[in-house]
Amino acid sequence: MTKIDFYVLDHEAVQQRYLFACRLIEKAYRLGNAVFVHGSSQPQLDKLDQLLWSFRANSFLPHRYYPLAEGQPPLAAGEIILSTGLPPESYHDVMINLSNQVPDFFSRFQRVSEIVVQHEKIKQATRDNFRYYRERGYEVKTHQLAQ
Repeated sequence: MTKIDFYVLDHEAVQQRYLFACRLIEKAYRLGNAVFVHGSSQPQLDKLDQLLWSFRANSFLPHRYYPLAEGQPPLAAGEIILSTGLPPESYHDVMINLSNQVPDFFSRFQRVSEIVVQHEKIKQATRDNFRYYRERGYEVKTHQLAQ
C-alpha cells in the first residue's frame, strides 16, 4: 500500500514549500528513486524548475517536463519528472504532490509526499488531501518541521 507523508512547515511563504520540495526531490533522487512531481499548473512547475537549478550551488538534479516534447530524447533512468498530467508508465517510486488535489493515479506510487505551508489556500487544500487519503484507509504520517 502507498505510504503517505505530510511535511508541515511553520512558514507561510509559498516559496518555502518549493524550497522544501527541492530538498525532498534531492533526497529521493540520491537514494535512487524515480521522482515524479505533480503540480497544479505550468507556472507552478516553472518556479520549481528554476529552483531545481539554483537552490544548491554545488548540486545538479537532472529533471525535465513530461510529457516530452517532440524530438526530445527518451527518459533516462531516474530522471526527475515535472508534470501536471499523468506520469510515465515506468515511474512508481516517489510522487511529490504540489497539486491542490490528489491525482487519481497516486496509488501506483510506493510513496507520496505532500508539503504544507501556513498559507491559507494551501493549508486548506492539503487538509482536504489528508482527509481523502484517510477516508480511503491509507496510513498517513505527519512530520512537523520547525524553522
